[in-house]
Amino acid sequence: MPYATTTDLTRFGLPSAALTGISSTTQEEAISAASSFADSYLRSRYTVPLTAYGDDLTQCVCALAAETLLTS
Repeated sequence: MPYATTTDLTRFGLPSAALTGISSTTQEEAISAASSFADSYLRSRYTVPLTAYGDDLTQCVCALAAETLLTS
């Protein structure tokens, strides 16, 4: 379960112009991978996927996804 949406990518500071030319499918795949990465850390303490979480987790997932999208 992804902890962010493609809309969250721009909501948390990635300029929409940076995503020009990157398909929504590719963005969703990056978010999904970042969410799985977050789960790998969370599962030692919580049952994942989390059903309730704050903007802090969404922001971290977006940062990871943005790095993947901009460096690939």
